[in-house]
Amino acid sequence: MMRRNWLNTRFGINFVAIGLVAVCVGVALVVFEDIWFVATGASPAMWLYDKVLCYLAAAVAAVFSVVSFFVLRPGLPKYVAVILAISFASYVVQPLLPVHGYRQVEVLCIARTVGFCSLLLLAREYRLDLKAGKVAR
Repeated sequence: MMRRNWLNTRFGINFVAIGLVAVCVGVALVVFEDIWFVATGASPAMWLYDKVLCYLAAAVAAVFSVVSFFVLRPGLPKYVAVILAISFASYVVQPLLPVHGYRQVEVLCIARTVGFCSLLLLAREYRLDLKAGKVAR
């Protein structure tokens, strides 16, 4: 049985740290690849090792986002967690599904990039809360 304050345990702190790093790295890599695909029409040439690390970071970030959905309080952070989970999951599953045509992949890339922009809304809300004194510095 999971304790109520599991985020204060060593596992909880490590889970959040790894998840946040995976989200930061995953967003950068996925957005780069998506913008590259939209601009050139082809995926960037990467070594297999780099590609595996991209998919691993995206998979860890997707799991972290799903768990965040269940842990966070209702509001914008919860919605952003859902959008991130869907965006990362679509990136991880994309090579496994048969996608026909350049337009379908291009629309998926644009949708993922717009979805990742929801993080900017969350950062803006946090900044406004920080200025209003609702969040401790």
